[in-house]
Amino acid sequence: MTKMLSVENLTIRAKLDRGLSLIVEGLSFDVTRGTRLGIVGESGCGKTMTALALIGLLPHNCRAGGSARLDGTELLPLSQRELRRLRGREIVYIPQSGADFLNPSMTVRLHFAETLARLGYARSARSGAMRELLEQAGFSEPESVLKKYPFQLSGGMAQRVLLALALAAKPKLVIADEPTRGLHRDAALKFMDLLESSFSDCAVAIITHDRTIAERCDSVLEMRGHA
Repeated sequence: MTKMLSVENLTIRAKLDRGLSLIVEGLSFDVTRGTRLGIVGESGCGKTMTALALIGLLPHNCRAGGSARLDGTELLPLSQRELRRLRGREIVYIPQSGADFLNPSMTVRLHFAETLARLGYARSARSGAMRELLEQAGFSEPESVLKKYPFQLSGGMAQRVLLALALAAKPKLVIADEPTRGLHRDAALKFMDLLESSFSDCAVAIITHDRTIAERCDSVLEMRGHA
């Protein structure tokens, strides 16, 4: 199988008033196309910081070293301009709490309109694409969802809207960061079913505290905090 993401000896340090703080040290893992990696660990062990390093969104006082290659392209040395070309296209990041991530002043339709325009969808194809993507994400009445604002969506609905937006990009790599946090068990399992079926041809990394979620993946990486 094609090795889509290859991380070798990733180290992340933060510059603090008291000096440098080591957040992640010597982390290595691979994610192949068509497989899911569960990244599990306690709070503060660097799971989310690892994800942010891969997409170039670390806090300004943090630096990443080592190697992270997406389909052969080294990510860490890329400029923000180069990373913006990858984010939302070749790499899709699905955060926890979709309702907080979405712009509360914009309807779901406007979120899709902006995303599809950025991805180069023809104007004439966008309305049909919106409905089709929402149906793929498990919505039986997509037109009703398109009219809603984020605060009118349940937690599970908001996560599925983010999933539908991610589907539009046809990415190589999907990073889902605690995507089921705050969802009740049935909604969490439904979301995981959709995540697995929707991105079956992608490399998927799922960050979670929940071992039952991680164990649904093809492989599991356990991260631990520094003493």
